[in-house]
Amino acid sequence: MTTSGYDTIPGVWCHRLSGGQRQRITIVQAVLKNTPILILDEAVSSLDTENEQFIQKALKDQAGKRTTIVVAHRLSMIMAADKLVVINNGRVVQVGTHHDLIKQYGL
Repeated sequence: MTTSGYDTIPGVWCHRLSGGQRQRITIVQAVLKNTPILILDEAVSSLDTENEQFIQKALKDQAGKRTTIVVAHRLSMIMAADKLVVINNGRVVQVGTHHDLIKQYGL
């Protein structure tokens, strides 16, 4: 097996890894590519708490270095966001920080 470090594409050799492990590898690759915009759509849906916290720390460490858009159902993934946009049935229904939205709308 040959690999290209963080540029290795999780493929056939990944059959020995769990879905969460493959997902973590893919997310780390995306974070390390240092693109100006990073979009994560339900990126931690298959991860356990430990791995989710790892991804949250990686994103926090990258704060201010790029625009990151996170689509998530888990509150833990969006609490630290600069701005939240809540969409319901394709329409924007709330915009603000986590603190502002809780203050204005409650839980």
